[in-house]
Order: sequence, then C-alpha cells, then structure tokens
Amino acid sequence: MLQKERQTRILTILQAKESVSIASLVDEFHCSRETIRRDMESLEKRGLITKVHGGAVLITPDEVLSSFGSRKVIHHREKIEMAAKAVDFIEENSVIGMNAGTCTYFIACEMRKKFSHLTVITNSLNAISELSLKKDFSIVVPGGILDHNEESLNGPVAENTLRTFHVDTAFISPGGISEEWGVTEFMNNELPIEKILLERADRAYIVGEHQKFDRKCLLKLCDFSQIKGIITDSQCPDEVIERYKERGVEVFRAAAL
Repeated sequence: MLQKERQTRILTILQAKESVSIASLVDEFHCSRETIRRDMESLEKRGLITKVHGGAVLITPDEVLSSFGSRKVIHHREKIEMAAKAVDFIEENSVIGMNAGTCTYFIACEMRKKFSHLTVITNSLNAISELSLKKDFSIVVPGGILDHNEESLNGPVAENTLRTFHVDTAFISPGGISEEWGVTEFMNNELPIEKILLERADRAYIVGEHQKFDRKCLLKLCDFSQIKGIITDSQCPDEVIERYKERGVEVFRAAAL
C-alpha cells in the first residue's frame, strides 16, 4: 500500500473513532510500528492529527478554528471543574493575570463568586465583562487590537501594557501539553500575551482539560520549569499524571462535579 493511501485511511479511521493506537494500525495495515510512526509524523506536520502516547487523535475544527463562543461549550463540565480547582491557588487582594482562553473565562466566573477584592489583568473581553460585575475588583484592560474570533485584545499596545505590571498568580490556557515539547500553542495572537504573563508572574499555572495532554501544537510556549503546575479535570488518567510527575511536573486534578 502506498504511503498516501495509508495516510488517507488513517484519517478516515480517526474521523470515525477520534483516536487510534499505533498497535491497531499495525494490525490494520500489516506494517511495522516505524512505518505508522512516520505516517503520524507526516500527518501531524500537516496539522491534521496530534500524536499522543501510543497513538494519535484527530485535530477537529471545533478545537482550532471555531470562535470563542463555540469553544466555550466544548468540554464544558471539565472547564467548570478546573475553574473550581484554580481558585484554590488565589489569595484575597492579590493580582491575577489571565490569557483569553475559554478555561480562564470560567476561572473569572469562579473568582467573581469567591472573592471580594482582586486586581485582574486580562486581555479577554468575556472575562472583563464577567469581572466588571464585581464593583470591588480592579480590572486592568491592556488595550490593543480586537481579535473578533477570540474576543480578545492583542498586538503591541496590549503587550507593552502588560509588561509594566507585576502579577502574583497567572493562569494560562494553552493549546497543548506534551512531555517532549512542554507547553505548546496554536498559531494565534495569544502567544505573545501568554509569554509576557509568564515573565511577569511570581507563579504561573497551566489550565487544560485532560484531552490536551500529549498534544503537541505548532508553537512552543514554555518549558515545564517555568510553571508552578498544571490544573486539569477529574477525568485525567492516573497514568498521565504519573508520567508528567516523573518529569517533575505537578498535576493538580480537580474534583468531579
């Protein structure tokens, strides 16, 4: 079987199952594990799949290309769980920094319910709107260029504004987390904002549902040494947590709703 035909069939299998193991593809195509690995590397470079431990998952348009509003309802329960866990790491009267991810929007909702006085720096219009309902919160809006799809403010003005602030605790919701590459991001305007939040924060937490583990996106955000830990949802497998713990990464799993 030609490589192109085999890769097309791999994509067809993934569209039906959403995930697939290397072992099952070896049995399906009667070829070596190395052949399947090369196929997966090729498909990943084309932005069609993400390699995970022992296999691959399909990158869907919902995850990458859809609007903020559409993504907000994907993995909704997991995001609420993670937000409830994230506020455990916040102290009253502290300065919080957040990027414009859907996970961090839910953290904003939890902060509004749990705290009386916070200063929050974020480029997320949705988080700003939610937090503005709390009159004793100080909200820092960085300005910049409006990204209609992400409903966020980005660009040089936003970046330069963020560089002038100190942040106690930052929460960043990225595109992927992998043992090999650390924390990664899709190609979008958020990456410079996220990097600045990491630089300005005393401690930074990555917030991501369990589906983001073992996903390698196009751009590297940071190494694990630059973060305090990863906050994830209740469905994250023990095996995944142990693997990342062996790499010196603390993974905080939220309680189930």
